[in-house]
Amino acid sequence: MKTDFVGDTTPIVLVKLEQYEKIYLDNDIMLYKDPSVNVERKVSTNIGNRLKMDRFGFPHELYFAVFEGPGYVAISHDRPGECRPVTLQPNQGVYVRWGNLLFATDSVTYAPYIQTLKRYYNKIFVVGFENFMGPGEIYVQSFGNVFQFNLQPNEMITVSVNSLLMFDDTVKFDFATYLVPPPTQVGMQQAAFQNPGQASYVPLIPGKMESIHVLLNVYGPGRVLVHSGR
Repeated sequence: MKTDFVGDTTPIVLVKLEQYEKIYLDNDIMLYKDPSVNVERKVSTNIGNRLKMDRFGFPHELYFAVFEGPGYVAISHDRPGECRPVTLQPNQGVYVRWGNLLFATDSVTYAPYIQTLKRYYNKIFVVGFENFMGPGEIYVQSFGNVFQFNLQPNEMITVSVNSLLMFDDTVKFDFATYLVPPPTQVGMQQAAFQNPGQASYVPLIPGKMESIHVLLNVYGPGRVLVHSGR
């Protein structure tokens, strides 16, 4: 398999597949393919986590489109950002933010992941990612620019939930909260999960003028990719 990046502002990944080589992706982001490239369906697994995601309103893939060479496939998320290849060794895993996968080679296993963090005033904070396990390669596309941290054991950074693009499965996380004054807009009273995969503001705390903002404390060892977009 060979790849080429076309364009800078809204990049396209042009993938050249050899005979019998396969990749899988969300079919909505395929731009075009050669007639010689076959398409089939790959069903995702882990029913328990899929039911959890349905409960909390997270999008998730019931199936992927699998493209088999020989031939070319062009893929793009149709948005500004950086495309990053990630090589995974056997039993090496990463977690990727929902909606940022471009494609994965067929040898990479996929599982949805959702984690309940804590209850506050009858609101449950949850975060969701997509888990990919090697061997193989995945390609991800950010919102905006990417910068990378290589955390040492027990080294910690605090990140916005929306800004966390990808991290190694050796990295652990827990939640951090702080109180902020409410804005004047009525929109402050929206639910925490107005956007899939994002934990942000919750409604005003009963009897108080503050609201809770949720961040993630991320602990090494491992690689953490943060992107500038939302």
